[in-house]
Amino acid sequence: MRTFYQITFCFLLINSIQAQNIFSAIHLNDRYKIKQEKPVEKIESTTTFYNTYSTEKRKEITILNSKFHVLKEERYNSDGEEIFKMENEYQFDSLQIGNKTTRKIPLIGSEVIKSSFEYDSNNFLTKIVKRNNKNQITETVNFENDEKGNPILLKINDGEFGFEKATYDYKNNTYSTFVYNADNELKSSDKSIRLDFDIPTEDHIFNEFGDLIESKNFKFEYRYDKFGNWTKQIRYKIVGKNKIKDAEFTRKITYK
Repeated sequence: MRTFYQITFCFLLINSIQAQNIFSAIHLNDRYKIKQEKPVEKIESTTTFYNTYSTEKRKEITILNSKFHVLKEERYNSDGEEIFKMENEYQFDSLQIGNKTTRKIPLIGSEVIKSSFEYDSNNFLTKIVKRNNKNQITETVNFENDEKGNPILLKINDGEFGFEKATYDYKNNTYSTFVYNADNELKSSDKSIRLDFDIPTEDHIFNEFGDLIESKNFKFEYRYDKFGNWTKQIRYKIVGKNKIKDAEFTRKITYK
């Protein structure tokens, strides 16, 4: 359900479009959420968003490795035009050490970013170096981690635009982030973010397949294949006592 959980690192994102944040660092080496009893080769996804006056469709093709990490991802707009491509490199099929993204920018062309990931002896992420298509370094992201390997401090280009801190409440499965500018002034904070989205709470209810069926603002319906993976998901937005269909997701899963 990672699609529905995105935290925006607003301040640094404005100043550095390719900036990493603590949320994405925590989930960098997460597996693709799918049942692992049967090896998966490819997933073709179609997303339809139902807006007030129109609908919008997107297509995505995802290739997984033997340990269910994303090797390659391609995204297409409603016209079938490829707008984004990502290729990942792993050590032992599970620890991401390289990444290449190609993004189509209207009127400009394609932006290519290559990233390398560095770890300490405990395999805790310590550094990300990003380069452009000319192999010039465009951004360096440094991390300090706690004893569990989760980041407690993130700095981009040695704090040129500020930095982000995090504190963790493991007992309650939450953490908080704090964004500061270069003058050490707190610009924003996000408290009580869920650390593990698969752990049920009062406002996050899961079905027997382990999929989210109800949250504070949404309800979900599913259709499954014989391996217990959903092939269709309908999302409803809760407005008062009503639920309004706002998105539909379909997946064609190719098994090995």
